[in-house]
Amino acid sequence: MHRSLEARSLVALTTTAAIAAGAAIAVAQESAPAAPPVVAYTLGKLKSTPSGPATVPAGAVRFKVSTKVKGEHGFQVFRLADGADVAAAQKAVRSISNGTAFEKLKDITAVGGTEVSVAKPGEATFELTPGNYLFADFSDEKVNPTTPFVVPAAGATPPAALPAATATLSMFDYKFEVAGRLPRNGDLRIVNKGKRNHILVTFKAQNPAGAARLAKAFKASNEKAAGKEIRGNATGANIIGPGVTQDLAFDAKPGSYVFVCFYESKASKGKEHNVLGMVKTATVK
Repeated sequence: MHRSLEARSLVALTTTAAIAAGAAIAVAQESAPAAPPVVAYTLGKLKSTPSGPATVPAGAVRFKVSTKVKGEHGFQVFRLADGADVAAAQKAVRSISNGTAFEKLKDITAVGGTEVSVAKPGEATFELTPGNYLFADFSDEKVNPTTPFVVPAAGATPPAALPAATATLSMFDYKFEVAGRLPRNGDLRIVNKGKRNHILVTFKAQNPAGAARLAKAFKASNEKAAGKEIRGNATGANIIGPGVTQDLAFDAKPGSYVFVCFYESKASKGKEHNVLGMVKTATVK
């Protein structure tokens, strides 16, 4: 006994629809980018070697850095040129104290970093290419202990990519540009489009007028005037090299802010970049 033509057609259509739906799901699953994996590092007492993994995957990776030691802490990631001596690089990085000293080092590129506290781990996402790296503890002004790690070549699985950005802070020589809406609690993409290293420090002001006065004080390098306008603790990102992108965990209350770069080097004739105009007011709504 045979089913009617209508019944067979209905079965065929249902089966085809199911196959198509399954294929669509498969395509969606294949095309969905993988979230950046998280690697954890810990900062110990000042001048002690930070602890963390010896191997980190290629692609976008989120660094989550914590400490149980009170005080001001920060971390920095460096990439070494292919073939560079790791031990020599560790020794060189250990004693740098400013931009001029850092730029004397050969075969080392600044990837980025941020501050860390007991109450709030430092979080930042970087795109890593295969090679040798250093994870540095920038908590002490005179000694920067490091832990080396290796990024091996990616395997069959495509490496994770940076997610879409909701707001981007572009760095130039010597200015900032902001695109998108600054997040209250999310990631701020920082892109160094200049030819020089830069840093980012973010200060909160009382209101737009206060932010304007604070920006003016920074451009004039007037610390006394700036101190009158700052509200709360500063946050930001450590050295970001030319062409580097960093997604920085950005947690800000609504209000007025000022972005500033205090980096100085031989290229800027020893002047901090804020004096050259690298100051920007911004609003978090």
